Amino acid sequence: MYSQQRSSSLPTMLPQSMEFEPEPEYIDERRWERIETLGDGYSPRTGHTVVSHNATLYVFGGTDRRRRQQDLFQFDIESCAWSQVDVHGTLPPRRSGALGVVHENHMYIFGGYDGRDGNYFNDLFYFNFDTRRWSEIPSSSSVVRPESRTDHIMVLHDANIYIFGGYNGSSRFNNMYRYEIPAKSWRKVDAVGSLPSGRFGHTGAVHESSHRLIVFGGWDGRDTLDDLHQYEFATNTWSPMVTSGRAPPHRYRHTAVIFDTSMFVFGGVDKAHSRFNDLQRLDMTTNTWTEVHTTGFVPSSRTFHRAVVVLNRMYLLGGYDGTDRLHDLYSIHVGPLSPPSLLALCASYARRNVDDILAYTSFKGVPQLVLDDVIFQRDGDNVLRGKCAQCRDGRCSVYKLSRAASSTDAANPTPAGPPPLHQGRAAMAHANSAVTNHHMTLQTQGDKPGRAACVCGHGTAHHERIDERKLIGEPCNARMMVGGAMGGPGGATSSTSKGKVYLLYSLYKRIFDGGPADDSPDHEIADA
Repeated sequence: MYSQQRSSSLPTMLPQSMEFEPEPEYIDERRWERIETLGDGYSPRTGHTVVSHNATLYVFGGTDRRRRQQDLFQFDIESCAWSQVDVHGTLPPRRSGALGVVHENHMYIFGGYDGRDGNYFNDLFYFNFDTRRWSEIPSSSSVVRPESRTDHIMVLHDANIYIFGGYNGSSRFNNMYRYEIPAKSWRKVDAVGSLPSGRFGHTGAVHESSHRLIVFGGWDGRDTLDDLHQYEFATNTWSPMVTSGRAPPHRYRHTAVIFDTSMFVFGGVDKAHSRFNDLQRLDMTTNTWTEVHTTGFVPSSRTFHRAVVVLNRMYLLGGYDGTDRLHDLYSIHVGPLSPPSLLALCASYARRNVDDILAYTSFKGVPQLVLDDVIFQRDGDNVLRGKCAQCRDGRCSVYKLSRAASSTDAANPTPAGPPPLHQGRAAMAHANSAVTNHHMTLQTQGDKPGRAACVCGHGTAHHERIDERKLIGEPCNARMMVGGAMGGPGGATSSTSKGKVYLLYSLYKRIFDGGPADDSPDHEIADA
């Protein structure tokens, strides 16, 4: 996030009544990529186990359209290719709802549910990546061992595996167990402090630099949750976390990952069976929540999916969208952001304040590409559309037509070609650069024939219709204001397009330093 200052003295181009209220979701903006893969991937499924090792994703088990599985697939990020792993040894029984971690050259999985026989598991298996062999860690009635459970959390810290929460068909747990890998033994963790309530379908992620486990959400048997708790490994203490900002809606069976100083939460479902596809970010240094404004190929709303981080990208796999199980694959940059571009900031401001802007000037002279592809978007009937009435808190401020085409000529749309594909390590290296991008490539999906849905998931009818005549009209006082601001004599000699450049530059100056627009913005607009 980047600091912003507001000035008591507004640029002369704008009236005093036009207040700028920054919206964090437009400053923290990230682009989803849908990964087109090669090879034979896993079948559509939910509740699968996903881990990463040496730039390779591994998917075990889960429930597909037929039954629960015990197969193992790998995805090579560099080649974008899936393949099934030829395994040996003692395979874990079919299951879903198991979790996994990686320590050195082994993947460990614990728990889950077989569905058919109603069995919940408390077995612990490990897979050797070199030998491709599964092995079960023997159990003994004389040692401590977690109760059978599913939908728990499983994390790794300092060569120890921690299990917290979960469900066994009758009880929701809030106990914690630790498996010490070097000693090959289980221990019950008798923590102190304010323990979270019993729950399942919650998430847990370790913030390594502060040695904390962060737990969010879940289902307690009565309602879905939106509380946030931390467990400090050094002091063996639980405590609730006090946060600022707008907390995410309560949910369970979502995903959460931590990278650097941020925790990212995606998807899930609430008590009313409303599924989410929002991306929420918790700043671990300030405990502040913000909703991330996402562009590109935004995944559909889903639950019981999985997510992992490799380098500075989060990978999202599978899940259930309310109609069917999924086997798609997406990625998004979760590293530090570059500052938003002048164009992005001004377009965001224009969308939120279009009525106030039109009271003093117009968009006449603004390039068609900017009007159609940046500030607003056209629907399938060539109508400009604005904000969505169904998205909460103005989350979708502009209609983004879900089609693989963009247009610089509204009357003659031209195909934009196939969507850009994720290209392995090269794309991950590129992710270190700026991620703000408003020239969005759109995907194909529709709410019904002839009426394409916005990428937010809501149909055309839910999006505000923009009156083009109002946009490009020229109010009687616009020429005078443009001329006066640009220094022309009485406004008679200043061009309308020049005035729009100055308008955008004035907005930019207000956002970053609140200072007057006293320099020529032409070169900045060209570079934006």
